This record gives sequence, structure tokens and C-alpha cells, in this order.
Amino acid sequence: MFVINVEILRQPPLTQKDSLEAPCHELIKQQDNCRIYKLTLSPGQSTGVISYRFFSVRVVLKGSLLQNTLLMNDDAEDLSWTEKLQMGDSHWKEPSVNMTITNIGDSVYEAYICEFI
Repeated sequence: MFVINVEILRQPPLTQKDSLEAPCHELIKQQDNCRIYKLTLSPGQSTGVISYRFFSVRVVLKGSLLQNTLLMNDDAEDLSWTEKLQMGDSHWKEPSVNMTITNIGDSVYEAYICEFI
């Protein structure tokens, strides 16, 4: 059994009115205060440029090696970093814009993204 339990003490200061529509993301559940998306990336697959304009919790179902890149709008160099994630990893995520997530590992990556509204 795999159980996810998140306690939210108050509504986040920033929410998104409409659900996220983005490649590799599937809205799988919606309730009064939460939307849950499933993010799936095959090896070598990328989300393309995406913006998460909400606070969320990410819970990894199938881990892999990811490369995250924040695309800078000015003359600054883009920011990139890698994450080696495994099943059960969970992270609180703040809003971020103009980023890509690429699976550079050799296994499928799957995660739930729980958006709080």
C-alpha cells in the first residue's frame, strides 16, 4: 500500500483559477481545494516550456534522473540542475515559470503533482 497524506494549514497565497493544461500532465482528480495531476516522462522526454503558477507537493511514483532548466528572459545564462528521484520522494514546490523538465535517466518517471486551490 502507498499512502500520501498532506496537511495544509491555510490556503496558499497564490492559486491558479483554471487547471493546468500541459504536455505530459494529466488531471486525474479534482476536489474543492486540490487538483492532482500525473506527470509521466519516458526516457529522453521533456515537458517543453512549462509554468507552475501554484504551490504544490510532488510525490514520486517511479523515479529517474531529471534535468530541470529555468529559462532566463534576459541576457543571463539559463539555470540547470539534475535531481535523482526515487519512489516515495516528496517535495513542497513553490510557483515557477518558464522551465523545462527532461528525463535524462533510463527509466520512466512518474509523479503526482498536488495543486492546492
